[in-house]
Amino acid sequence: MKRFLSAFGLAAFCVAIAHSSDEPPEDPGDWEGWSTPNFTGWSVSTGFEIMGVPGPSEGTPPLFEALSTSPAAEPVTQTFDLGLTNTVVPASGELISETARGLDCNWAQCYLFVRNQIRFTPCKGIARGPERTLLDREGSAGDQAFLLLALLRASGFADTTVRYVTMASGGFEIPLGGTTSGYDATSWLGVITNGTVEAVCSAAAHRLGVAALDVTGYVGASLETSVIRVEHFWVRLTLNGETYDLDPSFKPARITQPSGSLLTDMGYSRTNLLAQAGGTTNAYYVQGLSSAALAAELRRLSANLAAKWREAGEDVSAQGLVGGDSVVSQELAGDTNTFHGSVTGTAVDFLAQTDAYKNALRYNLKVEHTGFTNSFWLDEVGARHLWLSYTNSAQSFPKAVLHLDDGVVGTEPVGASQASDTLAVTVCLPLNLSSNRVVYTVSRALTNVYAIPVGFGGVAV
Repeated sequence: MKRFLSAFGLAAFCVAIAHSSDEPPEDPGDWEGWSTPNFTGWSVSTGFEIMGVPGPSEGTPPLFEALSTSPAAEPVTQTFDLGLTNTVVPASGELISETARGLDCNWAQCYLFVRNQIRFTPCKGIARGPERTLLDREGSAGDQAFLLLALLRASGFADTTVRYVTMASGGFEIPLGGTTSGYDATSWLGVITNGTVEAVCSAAAHRLGVAALDVTGYVGASLETSVIRVEHFWVRLTLNGETYDLDPSFKPARITQPSGSLLTDMGYSRTNLLAQAGGTTNAYYVQGLSSAALAAELRRLSANLAAKWREAGEDVSAQGLVGGDSVVSQELAGDTNTFHGSVTGTAVDFLAQTDAYKNALRYNLKVEHTGFTNSFWLDEVGARHLWLSYTNSAQSFPKAVLHLDDGVVGTEPVGASQASDTLAVTVCLPLNLSSNRVVYTVSRALTNVYAIPVGFGGVAV
């Protein structure tokens, strides 16, 4: 019997914080700001001028030249070092290496691939890792920086590193909104711009703050003269004596609102769906569902939606019905920059920091069973298979074995005298901001296999 135990989506830890809709008083010195995690409050500036858009390195990276020439670098082996500590033997790296080869091992192609194909999802630190970010086609600034780093190193560009700037040192500064290029906070985060400047700034800061990112904002007279500052990751490439800063994660998104009649078009009813699904639920799991009845109901809803889609015409995309967001691709005809925004403080070479510093910005997954406790970094197991089985022992009931892919990472010394046992799964956020531990009841049997899928949900807003 194969069962699935959730290792939780990251959204479970991003608790939405309600904030006041009241306008700030005329005297901002008496106002403590909206209730947003890690948000340090507003300061009002008159005649504020945004700092220059060019990035921290001098010159413009020659994207055109790089795209039109054969790469000078040679692909390396599939096991390349990303400068992070490991708790288990690293994955083969085959997916990253094959992707790099598909991009001709060209640094500009690698940059544009991550820039144009990977959605930005606010999240503190490094969560998914390169392979899972590639598979999900989305990730945080840290995730996208490490995906680009992996592609570049797999392409043979060894002189690459990850840059990181904290809010304590000044932060990464971007316009709040209103830019013609779309390189601003509202386009990046999909924030609606109708309303006061303070309300828009609050919404942008809330979107980042609820994902545990350190953020602050400065309100000017308009969206264009207001700014957001936030911690940020990007990649630095040194090639032929030139240094290029490559930021694939700060980019405008195109937001499509869902059809206002979507639920009606499907014929959806929450009561009917739950009745068809059956089973029992609690805060941690759903069990005893009727797969046949649920599948039939989902097919009915899909058929109804497909019929409405056909009625709407051939030119209507699926996103036009269900909504969503997509990356606005970089148009090289008018934009050959690889870094948009400003660093207002001092960035550090993230990979040159101590292991303790780097690990503090990673997510930890702990699996506990009678006889063993194993801890992993989510970014090293996010795209792999973690599962529990039981094998023969001298005891009445078999002993537990924890597997990662085809290898064994944990073994119980002996079996047990009873069938029932527990398995605890804990995910801890970076900097120990919070953790969530869930205990499952498992049954010792040679025929039982428990899968522990690692999922990453969207940010709660």
